[in-house]
Amino acid sequence: PTDYLTVPSSPSSKELKYTVPTADAVNQKDIVVATTNEIPGDNNKAVPLTFKHICTAVRFAVGSQMQPGFIKSVALEGVKKAGTYDMATGTWALAETTTDFSQDDLNKSMTGNETAGAEITSSEGTFMMLPQTLPAGATIKVVFTNASGVDRTLTASIRNTVWTMGTTVTYKLSITPEYEMNIEVPTEAQDAHY
Repeated sequence: PTDYLTVPSSPSSKELKYTVPTADAVNQKDIVVATTNEIPGDNNKAVPLTFKHICTAVRFAVGSQMQPGFIKSVALEGVKKAGTYDMATGTWALAETTTDFSQDDLNKSMTGNETAGAEITSSEGTFMMLPQTLPAGATIKVVFTNASGVDRTLTASIRNTVWTMGTTVTYKLSITPEYEMNIEVPTEAQDAHY
């Protein structure tokens, strides 16, 4: 949706503004940018363009332990949502306003026998976020329905985690038999191949 993205209005403008849509992860688009130096208007040659990903992809996968039941929803809470990307410097300037992003109807069935690394969110359900050092209130919230049908809301802080531009960050969720959630925060972000 173009409502969330404002592109440069003239050749002299080098900025684009973007607000990550909160309604549905499917609406969160990856943005790729390519820039060139000044080119004369009568240039009739091909211009090589190198595109780069300027967002951070955030995924969820199974960690070392899982219980039978359903993961009803996953959410990233207290995350910065809007900013201006400067194409000349290749940097983001983010507004301080934070918001929550969630996938409420995930209903991902878990047997408890999943192997570590099995996806919880599909590729269509990848959160496409703005690169940032996460603020103090940043949290992952998971609603898990156990085998008895009881919903449990599990939260963990992800404050000060760095989401680097052009990478994929995968959080691995483990749920213990006592329904405590552990989150493995990746130390190495993968290059963007989403």
